[in-house]
Amino acid sequence: MPDQLTPIQQAIVKDVVQIILKEAGDGGLSLSEAQAAATMTLGNLASAKDQGTVLEFYAQLSRRFPVFELLYTRAKESQIKEEEEAAYEEALKAVEAGDISKARAIIDQALQKTAHEATNA
Repeated sequence: MPDQLTPIQQAIVKDVVQIILKEAGDGGLSLSEAQAAATMTLGNLASAKDQGTVLEFYAQLSRRFPVFELLYTRAKESQIKEEEEAAYEEALKAVEAGDISKARAIIDQALQKTAHEATNA
């Protein structure tokens, strides 16, 4: 594990440890599963550099250990929200430039994409 964790890596460690402690205490994870999840997390921290890599890691972790599905779901929802916000900003710039039809197209496309992503998350 690196000496200094980035804020993204710190968030991963915190989220994973919280679920491990809760689920191990409730019987949702055995000790060996908790250890394997911890090993998997520590082994993947260095590659966690942005939201996309975090999302991929949480997807892998939740496929192996379903108790981590909440982490994947939260990360996916955050990604969708950021994409929508970026589209609204782009649409606002189009309006500012006087191109209402472009703004409408940007929003329509963003809403279709996020609806698809939310349905297929």
